[in-house]
Amino acid sequence: MSEMFTALVLLGLLALFAIVIYLMVRSERRQLAQKEAVAQVIGFTSMTPDEDLSQRIGQIYQWPRRDDRFALHALSRQQLSGATIYLFDLERLSSGESNLVLERAVAILSPELNLPPFAIYPKADVPGWVAEMGNRALTKLIARRHSAVLSFPEQPEFGRRYIVTADDLESVGLFVRRRLPPVLSHTGGLHISAGGQGFIVAEWGDRRKLTDRTAVGERVALAIRIWQACRGSW
Repeated sequence: MSEMFTALVLLGLLALFAIVIYLMVRSERRQLAQKEAVAQVIGFTSMTPDEDLSQRIGQIYQWPRRDDRFALHALSRQQLSGATIYLFDLERLSSGESNLVLERAVAILSPELNLPPFAIYPKADVPGWVAEMGNRALTKLIARRHSAVLSFPEQPEFGRRYIVTADDLESVGLFVRRRLPPVLSHTGGLHISAGGQGFIVAEWGDRRKLTDRTAVGERVALAIRIWQACRGSW
């Protein structure tokens, strides 16, 4: 009797496990279909990722590190005159583990870009001492990972919303101060990685914006404005 009971318990656990796996797979497929539908509505075409593109976008994202491997998912593309826009999820593959590091991010690759390596991180744009302390802690944490953090006393709106880090303070500071505050000063919650002929724009914070058609379209439009502001010599 006890053996039969044990067998029934094991069968029940296996059935429960199978149901959980089925629901997870169905949920992932539903999310993928939703992402592809949103991309199509805003003018993107689905494509199969390749290794070269995955690593090229991954290298822009992971600056200043250079040792991780990446895979693109839910990838779509839109062609502009002089640039290609990609809408994607980015998975980091390292040490036998994997994790999704970007979701519904936008990358623009263009031969018209020649960007110094830099990264922009969002600050908590809310009043109060808690947010202020959090922003100070975040700045110190980022400064440990990167070589330097830029300040923007002459552009307080931009400096209040974002942290900018780079290896070459002089050239990046000059470039960013000239090109980006007019585009980004009235935005928030964005993480931008840039270098060479490309950059990535990702949304931090509200997860509802990741797959919302209006929010995704606005993120793509912002990336295009950044490209227009940054292309050419600097």
